[in-house]
Amino acid sequence: MSLRLLFQDRYNMITTTDASMVVTIVNAFQPDLVIIDALPTLRMRRRVELMKRNNAGLRVMIFCTQRISDQEVHEFLRISVDAVFSKPVDLVEITDRIHELVEPVIA
Repeated sequence: MSLRLLFQDRYNMITTTDASMVVTIVNAFQPDLVIIDALPTLRMRRRVELMKRNNAGLRVMIFCTQRISDQEVHEFLRISVDAVFSKPVDLVEITDRIHELVEPVIA
């Protein structure tokens, strides 16, 4: 089951498969949470840092398909990202974490 289907009745969601559009979309819609499903890279690091700089309180969650070995990328995740999950993911765990990250913002 996709996260979109799981949460469509509770949250407003915007999706894109174009990573180059993420910063533009975040700046335009100012979401509470951004979920990224991609391998963390230095380019992603720059995008996340820019999004967080322009959107106070923005939370970022990343799904990865493999373990992170690059120390610089690992440090970026530790400092700039609010949650990291390795695939395959546990929907209950993700649901709980999303609620933890978003509920205080909308409460």
